Amino acid sequence: MNNEKYISNKINMNLYHHLGLKKNQLTGNQLTPRELEIVQHIANGMTNQEIAARLFLSTSTVDTHRKNILAKLELKNTAALVKYAGENKLLE
Repeated sequence: MNNEKYISNKINMNLYHHLGLKKNQLTGNQLTPRELEIVQHIANGMTNQEIAARLFLSTSTVDTHRKNILAKLELKNTAALVKYAGENKLLE
């Protein structure tokens, strides 16, 4: 899609671990522009349904993006994501 390459989250995280990168060395750089957009909406308190309506996506697609974001950043929940986003200037 969009002539971009796709690497699964599992392979992506295995690569980070293989290279010896730790969670605190990861940044928002590995997030796609769409994922960064969704992070911003999450940080603004929007639900998956509200984000889906705003971005003309299905709720399921937004949920998948949210799960992928958490997996890429090795975070456990939305609160940790919002904290991480603020600390790493992903909301600007």
